[in-house]
Amino acid sequence: MNRTVPKPRPPLLVLIPPPVLFVTCFAAGLVLDHLLPWSPGWMHGAAARWVGWLLLGGGGGLAFVSIGLLHARRTTVVPARQPVRLLTDGPFALSRNPIYIAVSGAYCGFALLAARAWPLLLLLGPLAVLRAIVVPFEERRLRETFGDDYAAYCRRVRRWI
Repeated sequence: MNRTVPKPRPPLLVLIPPPVLFVTCFAAGLVLDHLLPWSPGWMHGAAARWVGWLLLGGGGGLAFVSIGLLHARRTTVVPARQPVRLLTDGPFALSRNPIYIAVSGAYCGFALLAARAWPLLLLLGPLAVLRAIVVPFEERRLRETFGDDYAAYCRRVRRWI
């Protein structure tokens, strides 16, 4: 008798879209800032604003290009869904996770422009979830789906930067 084994369900934190994790932590940082204001002086300078705009613009641009490429190649941008193509060009030739890098950069940019330190500190939350749960799940699925092609891609391209 030939039975197919159902694929395990993704962990709960994979089902939550990563942007929701980032927005939730940023909002929690703003709430913390309201309760315990924390805005170091260096965050109010012109340099911090310039860096904020660069991170926001660079992160937004990188996210736009990366997500656009996923859509153009008709594969999923949702971590819990099954990918149908392995992207290895464009931003994906430089990092296996350009969208997470982009969102993290934009998040930092927003925090700097708002001159709020709590959201910046709470960025560690979504980064920890990505590193410990989401990325390992995605990598396992990509390895199962694309086999040797994915292994070769991993040897060529770093996970982050």
